[in-house]
Amino acid sequence: MLSDIGKTTLTSILCCEVGGTKGDIRVFGQSVATDSSLVRQMVGLCKQDDYLWPNMSAKEHLELYAGLRGVARDELENTVQKWLQSVDLDSVQLQYASTYSGGMKRRLSVALATIGDRPLIVLDEPTTGMDPVR
Repeated sequence: MLSDIGKTTLTSILCCEVGGTKGDIRVFGQSVATDSSLVRQMVGLCKQDDYLWPNMSAKEHLELYAGLRGVARDELENTVQKWLQSVDLDSVQLQYASTYSGGMKRRLSVALATIGDRPLIVLDEPTTGMDPVR
C-alpha cells in the first residue's frame, strides 16, 4: 500500500533506483518492476540533493544530459542555450559547478531534470535553497 511508504522511497521506486517489496507501479503503462529501462527513459528526476560533477560546467552537464536524452545533434547547442537561459546560468555556463552557489546548483539540477523529452518529471523540493533569478 502506497500510504505505508514515504515520499523518498516512493520516488526511488518510481524512478527505478530501488525495487519495491511487493506490488507494482506503472508509468505510462510500463512496469517499474519489469520494464525499468523503459521507465527510466521516461522520467526526469530532480532530487532534494544536487548530484553534480564539480569539474564540469553547467554547459557540459546539460550537453551530457541532452545527449543521453536523445536531443538531436543539430539541436543540441540551441537546446542547451535555451535551458541555460531558462535557469539564468547562461552568464556562468563555462564555470565549474563547484564554484556555484547552492541556489545556482539547484537551478542546474532542475534544468538537468527537465532537458530532453521526458513525459514525467519528478521534482523533490526543487526550490529548497534556490536563490531568485534576475
